[in-house]
Amino acid sequence: MTRGMQRLRARVEAAGDVATAEKLVQLAARAEVPEQVVIAFVGLFSAGKSSLINHLCGSPAMATGAVPTTAQVTGVELPGTEGRVRLLDTPGIDSTDDAHQQATQAALYQADVVCLVMDYQHVESDANLEWAYQLSGSGKRLALIVNQIDKHLEWEIPFATFVERIQTTLTDWEIEYERLFFVSSRNHPSNQVEDLRRWLAELADGASQSQLEHRALELIEEHLNWRYSAIQQQHAMAVRKVLALPPEVDVSREVDVSVRLGQLHLQLSQVQQKIQEGQDALADTSEQFLSRLLREIELAQVAPYETTEKGRLFVESLRPGFRVGWLRSAERTAAERQRRLAAFRADLTERSEKYLLWPVQTHLREFAAAARWADDETKAAVDNLRVSIEDEWLRQLVRQGALVSEQYPYQYVKDVVGALRADVRAQVKALVERWQQQAVAKLNEEVRDLRREGETLTEKIAVLEAWQALCAERAEAARELRGLLDDPPAALTHSESADGALSSASDTVSHPDAEVRIRV
Repeated sequence: MTRGMQRLRARVEAAGDVATAEKLVQLAARAEVPEQVVIAFVGLFSAGKSSLINHLCGSPAMATGAVPTTAQVTGVELPGTEGRVRLLDTPGIDSTDDAHQQATQAALYQADVVCLVMDYQHVESDANLEWAYQLSGSGKRLALIVNQIDKHLEWEIPFATFVERIQTTLTDWEIEYERLFFVSSRNHPSNQVEDLRRWLAELADGASQSQLEHRALELIEEHLNWRYSAIQQQHAMAVRKVLALPPEVDVSREVDVSVRLGQLHLQLSQVQQKIQEGQDALADTSEQFLSRLLREIELAQVAPYETTEKGRLFVESLRPGFRVGWLRSAERTAAERQRRLAAFRADLTERSEKYLLWPVQTHLREFAAAARWADDETKAAVDNLRVSIEDEWLRQLVRQGALVSEQYPYQYVKDVVGALRADVRAQVKALVERWQQQAVAKLNEEVRDLRREGETLTEKIAVLEAWQALCAERAEAARELRGLLDDPPAALTHSESADGALSSASDTVSHPDAEVRIRV
């Protein structure tokens, strides 16, 4: 245990925590005699601590006087206990001297039991009651000693009434204590100084190694708080902010961060799902609609037998041997070719508009009319779709080298129809693509609030996850520091030179987010 405390002290001192390291030095010295019980006598200046200890020991071991005489912790063994009970005299707990405060704190860490000595005339002062309240919540065994009861005047108030009043006051203040003694270094019929001496002597029977281990764990906690209280407070403040909690809420004790994280993740998932569903629905609708239009274009009957025949006649008129009449043959041949071309173009144009363009436009108008993102300009764009069949375009599609083939006229008509379908497909795709961009813009407007909500949820999740990581980091650091107390030390999972971290709320004795009155 002693070597473990020395290892722990070295780690704490290396981190720069001089105050805790000094307490560990004192505790290590205390661990040399674990069977000994240590009782710290604390109290305000002039409470008579030193005089009382001298009286209990039957010798002037402690200096006394009208001015502060105890500048550091001094100790003496209680006679008749074979060195198993050690009494510590401490500076006044109301001292403003930092050295006095540190000395008192160090004594409190060594002590198994704390005796708060209060002057008879100031028992009910706020200072005494506040210290009694703080010490009662420290986890130490606490005895309250009303000293110098020889100052009592029976004619002012019966002593029994005085005792009852003190007990009532302590109860009203919710002060928890183990024993209450009324004592004096002088003779008094109600003097319990001998009872106090016997009680102190009997405390030796309760000395144990576990008490030292408990105090070492408290010092580990103090060191962790020393290093990380500021960042814990910052994270706790951030958690309270994102969860809209009042400042007095103790995040580590009153908030189940895991549950809150689960709720936030669920909300974020729902928001993301709504956005995704909107995007998927838009994509599916556009894709399905475009597929239907393209199928409509592909299946449109724009070149039945009659139209194909007109196209065949036009192609045959282009063959080298084609000729009309003998007189003015060239002129009449050219006129016949133009007539056949015009007939093919007129028939193809009529059927393309009637069986290809108009059905497609009808579907587009119906789709736009039902779309919440479509405006008048969008709807009017449907009228701009055209089937443009010009003479020159029909001539350009003729493959001169294939005119001699008997099957080519039919292939020519297929080529024309294919080119016509491709042109309409291109127009439709461009229009649908433009509509889709408008639909996406409209969807983004509609989900803008959802996106903001998702961003806010993501920020909240990051804050809570940072808090969880901080707690997990501290828990690991606490485990490592506790491992140093083992003899031999427990194997560490991290380097001994690591900075350490913060323990979770369940591993802490106290938390910087909560009010801390006194540390002993």
